[in-house]
Amino acid sequence: MRRFPAKQRRLLTPLNAIYGAGITARNCLFDRGILEIVRAECPVVSVGNLTVGGTGKTPFTQEVCRRLQRMGARPAILMRGYRARGDVVPVQPWCDAVPEGGLERWGDEALAHARALSDVPVYALPDRRKAARIALDAGATVLVLDDGFQHRRLHRDLDIVCLDSSHPLGRGGLLPGGDLRESPSGLRRADLLVRTRWKPDLSPGDGEETIQRWAANVPQVYCAFEPGELRVAGGSGLGSPQRVVSMAGIVDPNGFAQMLKSVGLEVVESHSFADHHHYSFADMKRLRDALRRSGADAVVTTAKDEGRILATAEGRELAGEGLLYVLELRLEVSDEEGSLTRALESLPTP
Repeated sequence: MRRFPAKQRRLLTPLNAIYGAGITARNCLFDRGILEIVRAECPVVSVGNLTVGGTGKTPFTQEVCRRLQRMGARPAILMRGYRARGDVVPVQPWCDAVPEGGLERWGDEALAHARALSDVPVYALPDRRKAARIALDAGATVLVLDDGFQHRRLHRDLDIVCLDSSHPLGRGGLLPGGDLRESPSGLRRADLLVRTRWKPDLSPGDGEETIQRWAANVPQVYCAFEPGELRVAGGSGLGSPQRVVSMAGIVDPNGFAQMLKSVGLEVVESHSFADHHHYSFADMKRLRDALRRSGADAVVTTAKDEGRILATAEGRELAGEGLLYVLELRLEVSDEEGSLTRALESLPTP
């Protein structure tokens, strides 16, 4: 679902009610069994959200897969793939370049999964029922839907919803004028809420009363994203640049620049792009110019941007010259009640 720029969203606000009516009608058809929900032949876990982008569901999906593996399961990730044509992502990690045509075939988030989870197959197909059949035939024992909360055609045994702790219900109401994909009443379907970007001293965000209204009895876990290793893009070698140029095409690029500063890097310039931005020759030239102009040691980007940058020849050149780094994020999960563990352990046996 597309997130429009702020000026366009204000103009589109009158359409919110029409969008909301359509989503409500669709959910009613599923709830009443008029639209078919297909059951897979193994457990299905969904990790999704209520808002458009930026809630951390991709790294939390990876955390769920790692926990399932430790339990002895063989997970596979199913996802639509942003702007993807749909295909199977290779399970082996890519090194100095994205597989030919990989960005267009699978999308950046699928490539990020393939990089982070080299032994978990990823299927980027709009038809997740078809993807489920392929994954099962390949030996998966549990399916994990990345961004699956609104994809109701496939039955799920565990529905996990990620909410940004600062803005759990986004800003401005329903799409297309706001950030919400559906009404907060959809939280009635959730089995577990994940409060992402959590800080102990964080004041409750707008919408807490609404969340309690619809999900008062839903178990919750809390997680924060901490900076991890700084590695050369496309590889695993670590580095220690000091003066850097920040670049990010994510929902909160400014937050990424602040994270670089928090680990002691001097950010001499910060370059922001739209979420899922496909980088061009002009973009890479802009970064080259920034390096020359500022005298910075390297460009530092996100793991999500890595695949899109390495899909360009200029990006591969930067990485090959040791001028492009990726700051990995480490997910810290706080689950004092053991809610996530119990939820995964209670999945039915395939």
